[in-house]
Amino acid sequence: MGAVEPSATDVAALRSDGRPRRRGPYGKSAITRNAILDAAGRALQLHGYRGASLRMIGELAGIDQSGIMHYFPSKEALMLAVLEQADPESAGFSAAHPIESLADVPNAMLDLARANMRDPAAMGTFAVLEAEATAVDHPLNRYFRERGERRRGSLATWFRLVSEAGLIRPGVDPDVAASSLLALWQGIEIQWLNAPAGLDVARHLEVFLSLVLADEWEARLRQLDAR
Repeated sequence: MGAVEPSATDVAALRSDGRPRRRGPYGKSAITRNAILDAAGRALQLHGYRGASLRMIGELAGIDQSGIMHYFPSKEALMLAVLEQADPESAGFSAAHPIESLADVPNAMLDLARANMRDPAAMGTFAVLEAEATAVDHPLNRYFRERGERRRGSLATWFRLVSEAGLIRPGVDPDVAASSLLALWQGIEIQWLNAPAGLDVARHLEVFLSLVLADEWEARLRQLDAR
């Protein structure tokens, strides 16, 4: 069997004397921080915000509470970091489907719906926490309220632009269409989490769009974008 060329990573991990390079303090800090975030995410999935204590998270991460506080000043800061890391919409609808035109929005949205179905644990965490955070005094209430406003606002803007292009059915209000689509999306995800057999979240969103948008809307949007 022939020799295997060392990769650049392998080479960088070695000293000039051939011994493995020790991790620097920054590398160790990043590993510890990620371990805390992973443990907090698991605790949230199992117990929600109220039930996920710092002690529990520390036990899962193999670190004491003072170690957690070194990286995150409070439980709220830690949980927000977990959500922001896990939120697929923090960088737009879908990093794998960039939006460059009006016609790209539906495909990006459907990509995100399919990606969510491939990660039911994260989907379930968001569903549980969003329901829990409806109480105005909940520490995550503001996060989910602002997230919902951003989602509705983005969808409403898209529906308004589509309406101005004459590609929305008569009588459909863009703001109502946006909030209805978001409600359908969240509701069908919860149904899918409870009983996934026979349910396709993305397909339900596609059907909704066909009901509120004009015939051949996608091709006509492409034509507009090409001008």
